[in-house]
Amino acid sequence: MLKRTRSKSESRGGGGGRKISSLTMTDLNAHSGDRKRTCAFTSDACQILNELRKNNLLCDAKISAKKDLTEEYVEFPVHRFILAASSPYLRMAFTNMQHSENPFLQLDIGCDALESLLDYTYTRECTLTLDNINRIIDAAKLCQMTSLFQYCCEYLMNNLNDENIFHLYNFAKIHSNSKLLYVTYEYLMQNFIKIIKINKSFFELSIEQLIELIANDDLNIRNEENLFDACIKWIDYDIEQRKSFITQLIHNLRLGLIPIQLFITKIKQHSYIKDNDECKPIIGETLRLLYKLDNDGLMDTDIDCPFIRPRHAHEMIFAYGGWSGGNATSMLEAYDIRADKWTVVSTDQVPPRAYHGCITVANKMYVIGGFDGIEYFNSCRTFHLIDRIWNEIAPMNERRCYVSVAYLNGLLYAMGGFNGHVRQNTAEKYLFETNQWSTICPMHVQRSDASACTLNGNIYM
Repeated sequence: MLKRTRSKSESRGGGGGRKISSLTMTDLNAHSGDRKRTCAFTSDACQILNELRKNNLLCDAKISAKKDLTEEYVEFPVHRFILAASSPYLRMAFTNMQHSENPFLQLDIGCDALESLLDYTYTRECTLTLDNINRIIDAAKLCQMTSLFQYCCEYLMNNLNDENIFHLYNFAKIHSNSKLLYVTYEYLMQNFIKIIKINKSFFELSIEQLIELIANDDLNIRNEENLFDACIKWIDYDIEQRKSFITQLIHNLRLGLIPIQLFITKIKQHSYIKDNDECKPIIGETLRLLYKLDNDGLMDTDIDCPFIRPRHAHEMIFAYGGWSGGNATSMLEAYDIRADKWTVVSTDQVPPRAYHGCITVANKMYVIGGFDGIEYFNSCRTFHLIDRIWNEIAPMNERRCYVSVAYLNGLLYAMGGFNGHVRQNTAEKYLFETNQWSTICPMHVQRSDASACTLNGNIYM
């Protein structure tokens, strides 16, 4: 007969023969790596607190604000600790009256703005419109509520348009809001000519504000003469007060980018310019550069002249390498869509290459594989489009010319191609973080010289 015996641990522990172990808080912290657990109000809890406020339940103070267009004040019951946690201004105010039996605070803002401020304080959201946004921003500034101010700025960024851009750009500068300033700046630089055709605020700009814009290298304009026309319209809005600014304005234009015949007939002969002695040195220097461009071309030192220095391109097409005159080439050219012009960017920093894959990711152009007439490459290189520097990156696992390339979900793919012997069905992906290529599942058939694109999370060849 077999007889079951109880172990020592079971005898000591009791409890039906199960071993029970207890963990102290020290043990739990040891297992969790001493991580602190954070707790936050749920949206439901925030809504309940706001309902308590609106129904004057458990409130311990009151705030009043002026009713719009009247001298009458409206009172709002509140919970001091919630407002004190959200606003340094209100925390100081309520702390100073902590011994008061009926704490009461009067704010110099509209009651609709205060209602929105309280909604945001309790729920972290409120109703914003283009009509009430300025009043709510003023209330946020008064109460030193940075989060509400940022909440309003997010709304403004999502509601930019051609009619409010000047106002929001100046607002961002005044309040030193870097994110809003960046968004409004990019919008203004990209759409300037379109904006000034419909936005009457353009005519209200000061001379300093106008010069800041027209002198900017980032200004996206197709023809410099369009900017000259805009300056003339700005002067015409108040001729007597603004005619004298013509010299300052044309001094900040890239007059050397205007075709010479158009410059002579439209700029040089304009009534504001032809009899203005202060304009003559600018006109003379521009003509000298334009004649030199037509006859001899420009020297490198001429490019530094502010009259002829190109503005930054916003949209470019790059063409690198290829086959030219029976040989592979290393020439890199850029097409400026705005200026409708091709420019040679680089020619001699890297060996020639043809039949390669080429793709841009962020600020870099990636050149994948290729052929130089003798060797088939697995090597890859990048060209930084801003710094204009070439760099080698890790080579692929296979030699590939006529290779198809695509970028998807943070990865660069090289597919198919010709290695000098056979067309391939293999494919590989490049990890930017580790600078490493790794093979992926091969294609069903061999492919080379095929186009590739992405759509809805897939690569199509």
